[in-house]
Amino acid sequence: MINVFSTELEDYIKYVKALKEDYSEEIPEEILGSIGGGKYKVRKAWFQCVGGALTHGIKKGFLPSRYVLIRDEFFEWNKDGSFSDRDTKREDVDYANGILETILEEVSQ
Repeated sequence: MINVFSTELEDYIKYVKALKEDYSEEIPEEILGSIGGGKYKVRKAWFQCVGGALTHGIKKGFLPSRYVLIRDEFFEWNKDGSFSDRDTKREDVDYANGILETILEEVSQ
């Protein structure tokens, strides 16, 4: 189990990689409930975890201050009715995946 609240960079990297790699990219035809049914990136909770990864990385100093703007833009987009009140689209998953990739590039330098 990954300690998402760890102060160790190695644990942070594992957590971000897990968000990127351990969740399905598939967008099922049926609407998924919030409980059970596997790990899918289409779930709104996954997007909250991406935002949490940004916040944690900034607070612990793993990410430079320029990520504050990225985080703020992500949270603004996330709460915008055009995202929060509709089904998740491929572009939404791609956007969040891009943030995770950027984080991993940053912390791997």
